[in-house]
Amino acid sequence: MMVVTECYGKNIYLNGTQVGYINRLPDGDGAWYIAGKKAARMTHDGKIAIGGKIVGYIDDYGDVYLNGAKRGELGPEYDIYLTSLS
Repeated sequence: MMVVTECYGKNIYLNGTQVGYINRLPDGDGAWYIAGKKAARMTHDGKIAIGGKIVGYIDDYGDVYLNGAKRGELGPEYDIYLTSLS
C-alpha cells in the first residue's frame, strides 16, 4: 500500500520539468505549490482538492488521477510526475 505522506517535502514535475513541490500542513495534510502558489490540498489518504472540491487522488499503486483520468504517477523517491494538469 502506498504511503502518500511520503510525498511531503518532494517535488512535482510536469513533462519532466520541475514545476512545484508538496509541503506538509500543520493539520497533517499536504499542499501542492505550483509556480510558487498554493494550487491544491492533498489529504493524508491521497485525495486531491482544489477550493474544497475533490478533483483527484493518488491510488494505492502510486498512480495520480485528476479529473477522472490518470495524469501521472509517483516516482521511486515519492516525487510526483505528471503528464497533464487537466
